[in-house]
Amino acid sequence: MGKRYEEKQGQVNRPKKSAPIKEIRDIQKIKQYLAGSGKDCDRMWLCLFVVGINVGLRASDLIDLKIKDVVDEQGKCVSAVSVVEHKTGKDKTFYLNKASKDAIRAYLEYRGLAERDGYLFITQKGGPPTVRSVARKMRLLGRELGIKQPLAAHSLRRTFGYQQYKAHIVSDPGFINTLQHLFNHSSPSVTLRYIDIDSEKIENTYNEVNL
Repeated sequence: MGKRYEEKQGQVNRPKKSAPIKEIRDIQKIKQYLAGSGKDCDRMWLCLFVVGINVGLRASDLIDLKIKDVVDEQGKCVSAVSVVEHKTGKDKTFYLNKASKDAIRAYLEYRGLAERDGYLFITQKGGPPTVRSVARKMRLLGRELGIKQPLAAHSLRRTFGYQQYKAHIVSDPGFINTLQHLFNHSSPSVTLRYIDIDSEKIENTYNEVNL
């Protein structure tokens, strides 16, 4: 498609390749679609989607998770998970909430017995999905369900950040600093752009005041 530029409100903007899913109803639509598709492969995609939007990992780290990372030797989901990030090479600890644990339990119950050293997410070809296949699946879901934001692999992590920001910013105005640290960004402004808050604030500036 090449690079397109668009004049809007005095700024030149590149079309976004990926964005957070901003509407909770769109998140629910994706979950319901994957749960009800009847395709065996969509059981894996449902688990990956739910975990992805709840833990905020990059797609490359998400698909690299092993069963032993998230389930203890007694078969119970752990709370804290430690990984080494592909991009930074740094140790990272994240936490599984109830939604993530429920999704993992349901998926592994469906899969049946599996080696703990094996990958958590397995495609029908027997290996983990690639970042490219995650991006392709997200684009397909966006088109199929009429979601206006452009979806790609990064949308999982960005959705986590956007929804966390929206849930906490009123009660904790400094929460953006927590997200900045979590994402390892250089400044709060980088984080705001990453979760697409800057463009939203600009649009609201124009729409909320009518003189």
